[in-house]
Amino acid sequence: LSSCMAALLVSHYDMVWYGAVLVALGTGALFGLANGLLITKFQIAPIVVTLGMMSVVRGIAFIFTNGITIFITEPHLKWFGSGKIFGINAAVIIMILCFLLLSFVTRNTIFGRKIYACGSNPAASRLAGIKVNGIVTVLFTLSGFLSALAGLVLAGISSAALPSAADTYN
Repeated sequence: LSSCMAALLVSHYDMVWYGAVLVALGTGALFGLANGLLITKFQIAPIVVTLGMMSVVRGIAFIFTNGITIFITEPHLKWFGSGKIFGINAAVIIMILCFLLLSFVTRNTIFGRKIYACGSNPAASRLAGIKVNGIVTVLFTLSGFLSALAGLVLAGISSAALPSAADTYN
């Protein structure tokens, strides 16, 4: 959905590329937030919520694009998948930056320790005063954001936004 939104906003609605990227990343984060809230507030199994949301998001992508491929002509959107920084593919740089940032957060911050605690033993974490539902919701929101970023990279690699681009990545 994120790649389709960015490509549509740039090609059909003349939005500047960075605005379209921000909208796409924000949309991914919102769907991640929705996943987190459904899981924590309604106690629905995460696998059910995420697989259900995957179908919803695919359906929205097909509605937005009318089921057709949107070719990306904006060089800044293509850069996410085919750009280079010092001769290294931008997608690799993005992956390394995400890894380094998230490694730092999980190893060196209180929030990172809370992530490990909630993942290891949610009941004990709750008894220790950690707001487990809040941590889970934030992590699903982050997951949605990073999924949107991955969609932009995939669209940049193929120079096209397809509503069915990641159908086999379940």
